[in-house]
Amino acid sequence: MNFDINCDFGEGYGRYELGDMEILDYVSSINIACGYHAGDPVKINSVIKKAVEKNINIGAHPSYPDLLGFGRRSMDISTEELYSYILYQISSLYGMAKANGGKLSHVKAHGALYHDLEKKDSYAECFVKAVKDLAPEIRVVGMANGKLEKEVKKLGMKYVREGFSDRAYSNDLSLVSRSLPGAVLHNIEDIVVQVKNIINGKVRCIDGDIKKIDVDTICIHGDGINSLEIAIALKKMMKENNIQMKGLEE
Repeated sequence: MNFDINCDFGEGYGRYELGDMEILDYVSSINIACGYHAGDPVKINSVIKKAVEKNINIGAHPSYPDLLGFGRRSMDISTEELYSYILYQISSLYGMAKANGGKLSHVKAHGALYHDLEKKDSYAECFVKAVKDLAPEIRVVGMANGKLEKEVKKLGMKYVREGFSDRAYSNDLSLVSRSLPGAVLHNIEDIVVQVKNIINGKVRCIDGDIKKIDVDTICIHGDGINSLEIAIALKKMMKENNIQMKGLEE
């Protein structure tokens, strides 16, 4: 069995560092902050260089323009604004990856935008159009069986269904709001069990019910206090279960 582990990364800014570069030794794909919720040109370039060096799939991680809120606040903007924001962010990653001898493999929205793409048809359509207009071969990463997946497939593009290592699931397979108790998993053993279950097509929801889930990649949040520990534990679990870690394009 082959499976992809992705990590949201590069989420520092200026002199503020966030994320342990060593985590790149334990994942197969990386989603790099594009400067709107975190990240700056120097950090973006340094992460891309390391990803190219380690042969890791490079993804853009665009968001609402919300540095103060770390991209976790919804914004009521026009589709023209959203299109421009997304095109600008992914174009910068596309060009910087190319300049470093790599290429942009995929795009995954961050934070509030990630969830809003499942709530608003017009936003999902706009997001996918921005990706397609730049490079239709790029994969779009998001929740399974939602608005975004339908929009991507309607335009004949490739979609990657994502699961989460450290987030609790509601009964409808949406993520439990971070504002609620138990929304974020911290115990390494619990996280490893959840990922193993997801790889095998099931997940225990926060109310205890077991639901079927079908995903292509699992996310680690690189800004967590134990992200590296999680990545090491997941790679160990995969090796013990004869699961090969492979990037989205392999």
